[in-house]
Amino acid sequence: MEEPKLSYISTLFRVKLTLPHKACQELEEPPADILARAEARLEKVTSENAIEIFEIYEDEFHNTWNAYREMQSPPFDHLVMIIGEGCPHLSGIAVKPCDTQDGIIKLTIDEEPSYLRLLRLEWIVCYANHYLREKGLKEKVNTAQVHGAWLRAIGGESIIDLPIGARPEVGGSSKPYSIFANRPRRELTVVLNDLTASLKGLDPTHFMRTISDAAQKVSYQWHMELQVLKSELLASLETAIQGPEVIGVNLPLVLLAAVPSLESRAKQMPSYPGAGRLNIKVADDKLLATVEEFDMKVYAAKDFKADEDWLRKEVKRYGISDEASIEHFDGLANVLLTRGSLEGMVVAEGIEGIPGTEPFLEVAYRSKQGKNVHTEDEIVDLRSMQQMDFVKGGQLIAQLSYKNEPVNGRDVFGNPAIPPHGEELVINAKEGVIEKEPGKFYAEFDGMPVIDENSISLSKVMIHRGDVNLKSGNISFDGPVEILGSIDSGAYVETQSDLKVKGTILGAVVRAKGNIEVSEGINTGKGGVVTAGGKLTAEFIENSRIQCGGSVIAKRAIINSDVIAGENIEVTDRMTGVVAGGNVSCRKNIQTSNLGFKNGALTKLNVGVDWKSEMAVRIRKNRLENINDTMTNDRQVLRELVSRPKHQKTSKLLKRIEYYQKRLVKERVLIEKLHKLIAEFQAKLTYNPDSKILVSKTIYANVDIQIGGGPVGIKHDMAAVAILARRKHGTKVVPLEVGLALLDKEDTE
Repeated sequence: MEEPKLSYISTLFRVKLTLPHKACQELEEPPADILARAEARLEKVTSENAIEIFEIYEDEFHNTWNAYREMQSPPFDHLVMIIGEGCPHLSGIAVKPCDTQDGIIKLTIDEEPSYLRLLRLEWIVCYANHYLREKGLKEKVNTAQVHGAWLRAIGGESIIDLPIGARPEVGGSSKPYSIFANRPRRELTVVLNDLTASLKGLDPTHFMRTISDAAQKVSYQWHMELQVLKSELLASLETAIQGPEVIGVNLPLVLLAAVPSLESRAKQMPSYPGAGRLNIKVADDKLLATVEEFDMKVYAAKDFKADEDWLRKEVKRYGISDEASIEHFDGLANVLLTRGSLEGMVVAEGIEGIPGTEPFLEVAYRSKQGKNVHTEDEIVDLRSMQQMDFVKGGQLIAQLSYKNEPVNGRDVFGNPAIPPHGEELVINAKEGVIEKEPGKFYAEFDGMPVIDENSISLSKVMIHRGDVNLKSGNISFDGPVEILGSIDSGAYVETQSDLKVKGTILGAVVRAKGNIEVSEGINTGKGGVVTAGGKLTAEFIENSRIQCGGSVIAKRAIINSDVIAGENIEVTDRMTGVVAGGNVSCRKNIQTSNLGFKNGALTKLNVGVDWKSEMAVRIRKNRLENINDTMTNDRQVLRELVSRPKHQKTSKLLKRIEYYQKRLVKERVLIEKLHKLIAEFQAKLTYNPDSKILVSKTIYANVDIQIGGGPVGIKHDMAAVAILARRKHGTKVVPLEVGLALLDKEDTE
């Protein structure tokens, strides 16, 4: 079983959990040590004085586990979530109670922008939520409002006791998402109640267009240009798509969508003497800021003094960074001191980016191949890492790169400055490939990439050369799959279409919504299963679990296997073909040369039964058997613990006794539920009155037959017979010729 995996992201002080869906389904309760390990890691970081406080998200973890466990067909095989995070010491940031209705805390951010740019929004949110936990409150702060306050502080605004509200409650709206415009805060906020519905299939393109339209509309109403925080929104959505939010946990998701543009913020006059008296012009490329139309009358003003302090506030009012202005500030201050004109003088200069050279098309979906060294932030899955012959819909296939990479500059506001366009390389995106972002090419559906020097396309048929095993990795593909080898023990193969296997299937989990064709044999053992939506054909089937919506056809034998088919079961070898041992069920007919063992395991047949209900009964009977075994073991352990002498009954032992007592209660409840479910499904079973068993050679007495809902006893070995669901001439066991005639009649009708 693939287990949940923890990793620590040292740059963010976060503990990340990768949660496989299989682990949730196979384990009723999450591993008890996960949260303890996360807490121990953050306590270690605290002891090293790297962080001041930390939070462990126990409720979110359990909610995610339970919700993911209940999903039969989740959007992804794995979820990534943060189960713990820390916050370093934050200078100039304080939280205190809020006594008004518009907030649950008051936030103060009073530090230099150059320092605030080094912080992360997650740290401030963690700090605020930790304060609420210490006060015994369950609410969490509105992340969008904290984000807006942080951006305003970076822009030079002093944030003092700003009310911050609580995150909206679950179920606050029936809409997938809502957009709110808050004029006093000068913010546009989006609240997502259903991530999948909001993004229309996890593609943010339409969603982002809606945000842009809303920002433009509000800009007209407020007479203020709003800037959509596109990169921040896309990053948050990408994280949410991979996390609990995609299955409905930790919602609603509250994001800051748009704030006033840099130019609009510059027009918001702060309340200090002389505010707005210095005109600064920023070039279109934002790499140069100069004084424009300097008014010499400022020196004669009586309400303020045009000195160095006033100059610093005016530069900050425009949001210009200290790094960009530091080389020019002293020169401006000296001119002010001599009461000269500042007109045309440089206030700040950015750094121009360097364009890339020697462009080429870099394959992105194979980017992990060849890596031997991994950081502690990476979780390595050898199977997923090695299987790089195909891509999923929406996955990045390739991107335009440069042998000499472009270097971002820095504009006068301290933001990255995109370098000029470098040398061009024209890429032809063919069928199945879309260029969502400049120079980045994504798959429109699952497929195998075909990449030439300057073109990319997708093939809908996947051909895997060789065996599927630990070296090759697992396969999950949306189209037809052909494997030119075998599927080895422990491997996983899934396709939404047909599957062809040139070799064998051994101890693997194989699922196909279409037909499965195996050139050699199938032997899944107890750890594997083969599920086909259509027909399944193989040379032989032995010691296997088979679930098939169509017919199961083997050339030589079906032996000691658990087989359920929605149509027929047939072994085609007319001399030595055999169905023997195990549990075999189908909706229509069984046809074979030989049926059962002369001396061996009992062969159980249930023919003519509704295969889906029969499978549901079998699954729950297996679960019932497993729980009964577990309960027997738990009782034995509990007896041993309770029987220990008093001096051995430490607090730790008493906790173990309590743990097993609670487990036994849960197990009893589960057993009662399973008995009830089994009875309900058995009551729903329907039977086919035209089903038949056709045996051309020998049927042995060592068989247990149910056909058409009733038993048929075989007291001795018989040759060339047919067994019918409905009596003919007073008996269900008739000569083979009679059964074949009925079969021919059905085929011609």
